Amino acid sequence: MQILNVALGGTLYQDVPSQLGADVFNHWQTTPKCQVTHEVEVLDDSYLAKITDRQTVEVNSYHHQGIKGLADVLTVAARCADGVIEALESRYFSDRWIVGVQWHPEGMRDTESGHRNLFEAHVCAAERYASRRTAA
Repeated sequence: MQILNVALGGTLYQDVPSQLGADVFNHWQTTPKCQVTHEVEVLDDSYLAKITDRQTVEVNSYHHQGIKGLADVLTVAARCADGVIEALESRYFSDRWIVGVQWHPEGMRDTESGHRNLFEAHVCAAERYASRRTAA
């Protein structure tokens, strides 16, 4: 998610705890990826909300950087209660599937259907893209 944002013109906080202060959650867990660190609120009108079928998602967390300035072509799809952006997406690229999440859903795939749905949506998008390319 961070690389996607920077590649499209956005910026990062280099160190969330020191730049955002003491009220920020600990975004770097020392427990296994299958364990929840915190919850994120998924925005109602986001594609991520449709994918996960959730208003909140329990996530793991392994980052000290975060989105500072969002790239113009991206929108926020989910936030942590401390305000840190946890997911982003784009609706400007109608022929491409662009969704980025801050957590590691591969470690959470067996804990909640929303994480499995994210993988399934990714695979379906890849299949659609591949079929368009072979049809051309």
